[in-house]
Amino acid sequence: MTVSVDHQDASDLYRYALNGHRLDLDEVVATFGWSRERVEAVVEQLRGLALLQSAPQSPGRYVPTSPAQAESYLVDPLLAEIERCQRQSQRIRKGLAEFAPIYSQLEEGSGASEVIEGPDAINREIARVAAACTEEICTAQPGGGRSLASMEAAWRDTRELLERGVRMRTVYQSSAVFSGPTREYVLRVGHYGSEVRTMAEFSERLMIFDRKVAFIPGNSQRSSAVVIRQPAIVQFLADVFERTWLAAIPFATELPTSTVSEAVDGVRLTIARLLAEGATDEVVARRVGLSVRTCRAHVAKLYEQFGAQSRCHLGVLLARSGLLHAQPDCRRS
Repeated sequence: MTVSVDHQDASDLYRYALNGHRLDLDEVVATFGWSRERVEAVVEQLRGLALLQSAPQSPGRYVPTSPAQAESYLVDPLLAEIERCQRQSQRIRKGLAEFAPIYSQLEEGSGASEVIEGPDAINREIARVAAACTEEICTAQPGGGRSLASMEAAWRDTRELLERGVRMRTVYQSSAVFSGPTREYVLRVGHYGSEVRTMAEFSERLMIFDRKVAFIPGNSQRSSAVVIRQPAIVQFLADVFERTWLAAIPFATELPTSTVSEAVDGVRLTIARLLAEGATDEVVARRVGLSVRTCRAHVAKLYEQFGAQSRCHLGVLLARSGLLHAQPDCRRS
């Protein structure tokens, strides 16, 4: 049987221990008139906070420690682990950066890629490649839902492909399920067998046609695009898409209350993980497909939920909570 612990009980027992009383369970039962289960639950709570420790060579007895000692005992290892992870991530980035010049030289010498500048030129090239597509299009679309005009234009471009029997799979970010035009578009393409899924976070926009041609952004503003035709690189990007696809869940075209709650919880979990990695509000917003303002509202909720006083404090509390190790159910239908 689980016994709930009252904060006042914990305060009373901690004060009793600090007043120099030998903290023996039987003695506490007799002194306070509590049940043994109640005493054990309160002692366990104080031990979990490191405010009580087992007395040396005295089984069943406990001695109090100061909150400062308890904080050092509990928090210092977490801070050390965070620092270790940061050092490891820096080593990984540095190691990968050493290979970037090799990749750039190969790319420049192969003639298998080109950079296209400007939205109009990008759209014209996408339309040209799409017209020659005969088997499959795979797309990853970060960001939230798009406007009605944008989705109507997408439908006009997509319908001809679907009527030709081209298979299409798309991954949106979770926040897109709240967009009416996006849900309507998903219903339309679904009638032709197109599949659409969502996930809370993925890196960048990606389009792959027949596993022969791929489009990726040329810069962070997405004002340019890189068209890739080198088979090994296109296959690599296709593998990235497949892993993303397996981790995603079916797009919810209807929004019962439970779906809304799960989507919000999933977005907030992703935000928590990115905050713990040291990402700025702007980076977090782009990664989860929300405006910076909306992202900051979620961050404020996390501060309120955990009682954090600063960004560093929030990171420590998130690490202690075990939330960062939570595994969402990615196969929910």
